[in-house]
Amino acid sequence: MERDDEIKGGGNSYDFGARMLDARLGRWLSIDALASKYPGNSPYQYVASSPIMNKEVDGNDYIVSVDHKAKTITIKAVYYTEAGDEKSYHTALKGTELWNKQSGKFNYILGKGKNKVKYEIIFDIKVLELTEGEKLSSKTANKAGDPTPVFDESGKQIGTKYNTIPKDTEANTLEVMSVPEFMKERNSRDASVHATGLTADGNKIFLPDNKLGTSALVTAHEIGHSLGLEHWAGTLMNTTVSDSKKITGAMEKAIVGNSGVTNNYIKDGAIPVKRELVETNKEDKPKDFDSGKVKRNKQK
Repeated sequence: MERDDEIKGGGNSYDFGARMLDARLGRWLSIDALASKYPGNSPYQYVASSPIMNKEVDGNDYIVSVDHKAKTITIKAVYYTEAGDEKSYHTALKGTELWNKQSGKFNYILGKGKNKVKYEIIFDIKVLELTEGEKLSSKTANKAGDPTPVFDESGKQIGTKYNTIPKDTEANTLEVMSVPEFMKERNSRDASVHATGLTADGNKIFLPDNKLGTSALVTAHEIGHSLGLEHWAGTLMNTTVSDSKKITGAMEKAIVGNSGVTNNYIKDGAIPVKRELVETNKEDKPKDFDSGKVKRNKQK
């Protein structure tokens, strides 16, 4: 068996987190986890074969990370806002905070009685602000920027002030724009005239700059769409705006189910897009792992 660097030499393969890139060929070494979302593109091509116009962050909208030893299922996502756009940045923080507060409220349960195994469902959703300058990795703050951490009310870090993530990517983005600009964007995408927010292409969130559009509920609703949820009556994902912050077990099951964690999830109300599943400590993985059910944690 040959090592990778014995064939290609050192430094010729780049780790983007989701996949490895062969820079000499300009091709990934594995299939895009979001290939079904872009049927017109080869699942192996880099930045849609246009490296001048496009840049790659990590190739994911969101991922589901399962640690079979710690018994946790973590939904991870990052939302990027423009450098200096404080309105979009703080609006995104309000929306992601509502989702992060769901952590621990539901468990993924296998078996019964003494054979019961519980996985805690955790949300790890962050907001990062773009900045100009040298391109660094998606996990590194810009040396010329401000890496000051930002915390939520509980003290958990939910982002940093400035990061050099290229703008033209397929990662999640969020933008608050003037009402006329929002209406133009909404109309260009044939969205409902009653829409108070818009999620385009599954990962581009547009919000009007008014009290309702920048509210935590509307922002969290649009984030829900980017996490793979369609409209869901009587909940945060209700078709029309309501005061409900309700997020059900079925909704969380749909989010993790898109990654293939379970075959036993309700597909109605979920956007059928395959997300990446990252598993660690697989030696501790139960044989019937994909048969679990999501139930509320009565202690939370």
